[in-house]
Amino acid sequence: MAFKRDLTFLCLGAVLLAAGWQASRVFGDNGRERSPRDVERGELARRAEESFARTFRRVAAFMRPSIVFVEVKHAPSASPGSGYSPGSTDELLPDETLRRFFMSPLRFEGQGEAIRVLTSGTGIIVDRDGTILTSAHVIASRADGERLEVPEIRVKLEDGRWFDAIVVGCAPRADLAVLRIRERPDDLVPAAMDDSDRAEPGDWVMALGNPFGREQTASLGIVSTKGRGGAELRFEDFLQTDAAINPGNTGGPLVDVTGTTVGINLGLAWTTTGGSTGIGFAIPSSSALTLRRRVDEIASVASDAFGLSVRELLPGELGGRRGLYVAGVSSGSVAAAARIHAGDALLDVDGRDLVECARARRGLSFQHWCDGRASSRELVATTSPAGRR
Repeated sequence: MAFKRDLTFLCLGAVLLAAGWQASRVFGDNGRERSPRDVERGELARRAEESFARTFRRVAAFMRPSIVFVEVKHAPSASPGSGYSPGSTDELLPDETLRRFFMSPLRFEGQGEAIRVLTSGTGIIVDRDGTILTSAHVIASRADGERLEVPEIRVKLEDGRWFDAIVVGCAPRADLAVLRIRERPDDLVPAAMDDSDRAEPGDWVMALGNPFGREQTASLGIVSTKGRGGAELRFEDFLQTDAAINPGNTGGPLVDVTGTTVGINLGLAWTTTGGSTGIGFAIPSSSALTLRRRVDEIASVASDAFGLSVRELLPGELGGRRGLYVAGVSSGSVAAAARIHAGDALLDVDGRDLVECARARRGLSFQHWCDGRASSRELVATTSPAGRR
């Protein structure tokens, strides 16, 4: 009788353990229901312990729907150059040797004076609204001299569909750009981005992207060090990895074995003879998300306080000057009253200046660039937003 009772309790315990494990797959630690993607990520973590050899294959397949191929078509008067071009990275990297890793593959379209430069890279979908993070040098201006450029941007999803995209924000010093799909589909799959502070030297990571225009490739390495910075790198919070980040791979995700994005690929350092040093860099995901929130804040404040739709100038735009590109102006706003138009630029200011002036309700002084000429202007913030035209 005692044996039967013990067997009954043993079977009951096994059932409860199985039920608890199944519930943990469906509900998180806080008791909330987990999304199918969260459940799948949990499976990735579990399988990593069971089959290390197959983990990376599963991670690459899991991430594929969240990665896009970015193609940028520049204006006809852009200088074609030859080979690979780093764009304008002087602000980010004062060291000439390290600038070499910021390269985007170049292709050409058209003939004679109508020739157009096509650059390409990788992007990562971060929400269902069609927001994409990529490297700023992927979309860097190839314009000659003191000229604005609004490049044509297209992104290609994993299933082969193409969509037009626009630049909604740029943080040149961190080499980060924020794009948005114009007419987003309803089936976008955003990547999971977690606190990159949990990544430690020695952790396995994969660099995913489109090196040399070849779509959906993966390279394997480890996190070499965190907080990489110094005199040669003006942004102080890079992740360093030995995973290969080749031209065209930049802007893609650096992911861990659970399919979580811990960084945005920047590039691989090259020797003066063109060989790889095995040193790659990525923006930590925590920093990338902070920069994205800053871009969103600038857009919101510019619209509400000044009636402007703006973004930071792209690397190389207007000769690399600091400023804001005006994408749109609200009718009846202080910007419209100051005769600022879409296609103009506000020079010698940036998004941080704009936000601080709006909060302090003080004038925003800048050089108004219009039709190749600049003149001193000042705008005073208002809290009465107008309808955008």
